[in-house]
Amino acid sequence: MTTSPLPAPTLHALTGLRFLAAMHVVLYHYGLRTFEGAPFWVSNILHSGYVGVTLFFVLSGFILTYVYLDADARRTVDARKFWIARVARIYPVYLLGLLLWLPFFIGKASGDYISPLTAWLTGLTAPLALQAWIPNTACVWNCPSWSVSVEAFFYLLFPLLAALLYPKFRVATSGAFALTFLGLWLLSLLPPTAHLITERSGSALGTYEPWLNAVKFNPLTRLPEFLMGLALGKFYLTRRAQGRMDVQAGTILGPVVALALLLILAFSGSFPYVFLHNGLLAPCSLR
Repeated sequence: MTTSPLPAPTLHALTGLRFLAAMHVVLYHYGLRTFEGAPFWVSNILHSGYVGVTLFFVLSGFILTYVYLDADARRTVDARKFWIARVARIYPVYLLGLLLWLPFFIGKASGDYISPLTAWLTGLTAPLALQAWIPNTACVWNCPSWSVSVEAFFYLLFPLLAALLYPKFRVATSGAFALTFLGLWLLSLLPPTAHLITERSGSALGTYEPWLNAVKFNPLTRLPEFLMGLALGKFYLTRRAQGRMDVQAGTILGPVVALALLLILAFSGSFPYVFLHNGLLAPCSLR
């Protein structure tokens, strides 16, 4: 049994996929004014850039599985080395982002945009990547950094998940994997379903912004997406170990899934926002 990852071949297709998803998120946050007056379907695609975060959460689980684990769940993860490597890789850039946005945060805190309590809580939690746990602080200081706060929780859990949950995934066949993935996908949709019910019922909770923020940003509500990536990673490693990787099927399905995704995003106004934000399109990562 080995406790450290062996070099794994680079999956070059994922590099391009992550670039496109990242650009979608960047345009959503910073490029909407550039496309003012564009056709409605272009506007819808840009305004739904938040869906890329789901892809990143699924990919995160998949890539960590691919790098650190194996199909038989015999390898273990040295938690200390793993955490040090994650902090060294992520935190300097994360901290730089906070520093660049510090003047804007100070402006919010000194004005009437946020309460003094929210300002203090954000100032305490954001440098520690804990802001996503508190609904009112998740999107205050460099809003996109909430996803790093969620990822930090995933990284903290990964060694434990690799030891306890990963071996229990039954993905030896396509049918078993489909059931596992479906179960996790439905689990990811429970929080947005709860929010939609309260909203449609006319409950005061349905219009309570911290409740929506908790559904959108809390690491526990996004954990199923990361677990989907773990299951997908184990299925990939299992199929590869069995010599059953169907490259041709992936080549055919890729453009089909991409076209379906573009159509969904082009008419994203027809779907409940909170579902699109939380995992509804996670099955698109299966291509």
